[in-house]
Amino acid sequence: MAEAKRSVQLSRIMGLLRELQRHPGGRHYKEIARDLGFSERTAYRDLNALKGAGWPVHAGPRPGFWKLDESSVPGILFTPQELTALALARQ
Repeated sequence: MAEAKRSVQLSRIMGLLRELQRHPGGRHYKEIARDLGFSERTAYRDLNALKGAGWPVHAGPRPGFWKLDESSVPGILFTPQELTALALARQ
């Protein structure tokens, strides 16, 4: 059960990173949540978790907007199945 939960969380966080990569000017966390299909609270919490983990994620040009410093992150995109495999391999 915990493995499935981690897999979902990892997929969600990778989705956040992809959204920020697609929008270099930044995106509002409410838009991200709506487009990816999860709650605004979850999006905000995950963005703060990324920032706290050292990812180059920071508040964007306007309140509620988040931005990714693309020069610090390679442009690698994973499918949900690949993310699941990576999460399981980590264990």
